[in-house]
This record gives sequence, structure tokens and C-alpha cells, in this order.
Amino acid sequence: MAHGHFLVVAVAGASALNTIIKLTLHRARPDELLYSGWSAFSFPSGHSTANMVLYGFLAFLIARDIRPAPQVLVGLFAAMLIFLIAFSRLYLGAHWFSDVVGGGHSGPHG
Repeated sequence: MAHGHFLVVAVAGASALNTIIKLTLHRARPDELLYSGWSAFSFPSGHSTANMVLYGFLAFLIARDIRPAPQVLVGLFAAMLIFLIAFSRLYLGAHWFSDVVGGGHSGPHG
């Protein structure tokens, strides 16, 4: 199986796990008027989950084929991107802090 297939399966699995957790817990968002349906539930943050998996996996694929010094830069760039996306969810008022942390934590387990 090509690496692209693994990436698609990883992101799809993390998204499915995220949806299952949202539907199980039914936690309300800070501003309940922003979303409706199953996406109205807040915990865990789907953006944090999916982006942790997507950019973490891409960083792994890129870093494994380069020398150690640039590997650090690839990892730091991916971490910065993941952090900024997670922060944006807080800044926009779409999630509580615990939603974003939970999404970041559940992402690698998806």
C-alpha cells in the first residue's frame, strides 16, 4: 500500500473516532449558534484531531527521507502549524480549551 493510502486511512480513522466521541459525549460548544447537527458538539475538536494526524503524518513521511538536522525543522514546522490551527479554534470561540487538547490527544490514536 502506498504512503498516500496510509495517510488517507489515518485521517479517515481519526475523523471517524472524533465523530464517535462527539456523538457519545454531546458536549455543547461555547457558542451553540455556530454549528448545527452532529457538528454542534464540541468535544473533541475535529480540526485539532484531523490536523494532528495529517500534518504529523506528513512530517513523518518527509523527515524519514532526509538528514537528522532538517528533520528537526520539519517537525517544528508541523508542530507550529498544528498549534496555530488549534489556537484558531479557541480564538474563534468554536471550542473550549479542553476540546482542543482532547482533539490533539485523540488524533494520534485514531
